[in-house]
Amino acid sequence: MLMPGIEKRRSDRLGVKVDVRVKGVDPNGEIVEYEGSAAGLNRHGARIKIPWPLDCGHPVRVRTTQRKPRQADFRLLPIDAPKYSVGDYGIESLADNENFWGIEFPDSGGKQGEDARVLLECGICHSMALFPLSILEIDALRTIGMVGKPCRTCRAESPFHYADPILLEGESNWLVSPHRPADRGHRRVYMQLPVEVRNSRGDVEITRTENISKTGFCFTSEKKFLRGETVRAVFPFDPITKRTELGARIIRASSIAGSRRKFYGARFAPLQILGTPGPRPV
Repeated sequence: MLMPGIEKRRSDRLGVKVDVRVKGVDPNGEIVEYEGSAAGLNRHGARIKIPWPLDCGHPVRVRTTQRKPRQADFRLLPIDAPKYSVGDYGIESLADNENFWGIEFPDSGGKQGEDARVLLECGICHSMALFPLSILEIDALRTIGMVGKPCRTCRAESPFHYADPILLEGESNWLVSPHRPADRGHRRVYMQLPVEVRNSRGDVEITRTENISKTGFCFTSEKKFLRGETVRAVFPFDPITKRTELGARIIRASSIAGSRRKFYGARFAPLQILGTPGPRPV
């Protein structure tokens, strides 16, 4: 079980990490400030990791560390899970601050015709937003490199392209993937694409990608996939390769604090080198 307010979050989560400074009260009643990180960002909060515990009875002040830092007060939420580390918490905004991370988030729960979530950047004002997109919009994004969407900052329909947050405003690495990329040498896009992952043991997971590139993708799952094993990734649609079923090899796995799920990195591989998958569970 995750912390209250995070499991039932009011907006989509984005699998990226931000360096932060957290000021709060420790168990001895002393005011302290620690450097840490926030991951699993959503409109109203995130998961944070700091080196020492804090008293959850007091709010905390969180400040981002990019060139134009933001700061706000949050409610500190303990993670109720069998395997969590000291200093792992959930945070929930105490104010109606829906753009603390510098990213516009959609409401949770997609509407009919919305097939994916993609992190995009306005080509005029450079603001970022996690947009729900239809298959036609994703195909346009892939073909011409942009798609027209309403921008809250410009207050008009603007051309949006794939976000490159690491280079935004010259700020170095303020927003990064919480795990090493599966592709390393290829550009990743933060695309939450529905995908079915199945291995030769018959394990099947219906999930979404966290990011994707020409050579691989990352996803989360409660099931156990082994490093080095081969899987089949079945995409309801795949705007990058135009194929519905792809082979992949699991090359990386990392735990998510306070969750039974793990991050997995997979590299695409030819289907002919993969073993025949076992029976699918009913």
